[in-house]
Amino acid sequence: MIRIGLSSTALLSREARGFLRVAAAAGFDAVEWGSEAHAPGEDPKAADDLMIDTLRAGLTIASYAPLYRAGSDGGFNARFGAVLEAAARLQAPYIRIFAGQSRPAGRRRRPPAEDPGLEPLAAELRRLGDLAAERGRSLCICPCPDTWADSYEAASALAAAAGHPFVSLAWEPLPGASDEAASAALEAAGRGVRLIMARKLGRDGAAGRLADDEAHWRRRLAAFKAAESDSKMGSFVILGAARVGAEPGDDLPGLEEDLRFLKGLAAELEGPARRPGA
Repeated sequence: MIRIGLSSTALLSREARGFLRVAAAAGFDAVEWGSEAHAPGEDPKAADDLMIDTLRAGLTIASYAPLYRAGSDGGFNARFGAVLEAAARLQAPYIRIFAGQSRPAGRRRRPPAEDPGLEPLAAELRRLGDLAAERGRSLCICPCPDTWADSYEAASALAAAAGHPFVSLAWEPLPGASDEAASAALEAAGRGVRLIMARKLGRDGAAGRLADDEAHWRRRLAAFKAAESDSKMGSFVILGAARVGAEPGDDLPGLEEDLRFLKGLAAELEGPARRPGA
């Protein structure tokens, strides 16, 4: 079953309970807690309170986004132990992370599978995957500019090299990628994708409405649905910040429109409800 969630990164200006009120009133099924303003990894009690408040709001926690960059000595400063503790206290099944530093220009001309930085980074992800598995959590690598996984090809190569059951992908539209390339990457990844981050990016990076690309979103959700390993478990599509690298705003009408659109597509994929005893 595809369930639609809202990332707190989309509404950074709202305090946590205000964010939950918005998500519940709009009709979202789940939320993702981000560490920027709402779920810092170094505060266990805050994570406990967020989990309880989320359940009281009638929502599920789909994932935790701690701004953690695996295999980076600089970059983001979250400690992985604190990340795991926060995710466990939130009862978030997935932890959305970034992978490594951007590859030098000369190395980006080589296929990612041939990059000498691939195996050290994959080994680090295997180590982190073992730690996550001990706490019953899974890691999802985000393809993202300015990281090692700066393309769909690189993200898939990294997940394949890690070869770990608790390390997978969080698919999202990439700046500069065509709609066709983005859809094809999701279809090719199959069960390797555990989360979809939904947003519409224009050529200038500005936000748009998902319904403007109805055919591609229908195709993407169909691929995500087809890759479900257990239809009784939730497969989460998360609405997040609408523009990469920009300060998220309070575009509530846009979020609600995107929610209605995604829920409509998900309902179509689920098909007509079965009658009792049928």
